[in-house]
Amino acid sequence: MKYLMLVIIAIINACNMGEKETKALDVKIPFRLYSGQSEVDCTSNLMSLSQDSIDFQLQDIRLFISRLHLKNESGDWIDVALAENDFQNQNVALLDFENLAGFCSEGNQDLNTQIVGTIPAGKYSGIKFEVGVPEDINHDEAKAKGPMSLVKMQWNWTMGYKFLKWELLNDTTSWSLHLGSIGCKVSPKKSNPLRLDRSMEAIAHGGVSSSVNCLNSNRLLIEFSNFDINSQELILDLKAALTGVSLDLEKPGAYCLSRPEDPNCKQLLQNFGLSVEDGGCGDFCQQQKFIRAE
Repeated sequence: MKYLMLVIIAIINACNMGEKETKALDVKIPFRLYSGQSEVDCTSNLMSLSQDSIDFQLQDIRLFISRLHLKNESGDWIDVALAENDFQNQNVALLDFENLAGFCSEGNQDLNTQIVGTIPAGKYSGIKFEVGVPEDINHDEAKAKGPMSLVKMQWNWTMGYKFLKWELLNDTTSWSLHLGSIGCKVSPKKSNPLRLDRSMEAIAHGGVSSSVNCLNSNRLLIEFSNFDINSQELILDLKAALTGVSLDLEKPGAYCLSRPEDPNCKQLLQNFGLSVEDGGCGDFCQQQKFIRAE
């Protein structure tokens, strides 16, 4: 009997240990939109936003976040499993700061300024993620679910998604930044040669698969080695991202559609920590000015 009791106790302890190991921690990462040191929204006057001292208001700002990781006590980066909801699908989240107020007229009233998910229980002290859509989803219409189904965030299925859509407007002019992969071509080996056009009809009928190669990926890699998920938040700083950038549309190349040959794109890509040559991160990651932790 004594032996049997010891066996039962051992089994109960093993079960308790298993439950403890598999317990999940709820994660909520808040994002806020700033211009310098001031929080802004669709009704804010963005005064002297760039070097031209031209005032604007937001018309739209939305961006995709993926590959979210937190750093545990051992220094390992652990995946955060994102919850499935209207703004999150396939471990990709859409941050949406436009709400039809002010000049914002591109989307709807729903805002999403946080990412929610779960991670194995433990202590975490760092965060890293990408601004962008993963390559295995970026060119595949069959995976256009949840926030990826928004036409306003799509270029076409060869180019993929706009990872960041940022548009400004005032009484006389407008300015746009659409950041995404460029120089994308369909691999001839896995595509119907009769359907190499970039139309959505071609994609729908199998003309373009996920076998797409892009010269410039343009995915921002953001990392903060010290980040407290219980007390800190992430700030998107519009003014800092526009350091050295002209918003004067009378000057050539004032807007940016991710082409490094456009005068403003070169400076913007550098402000985002991206290489002008190939759109990769490389040694530029830590030089990004767009996102900070507070």
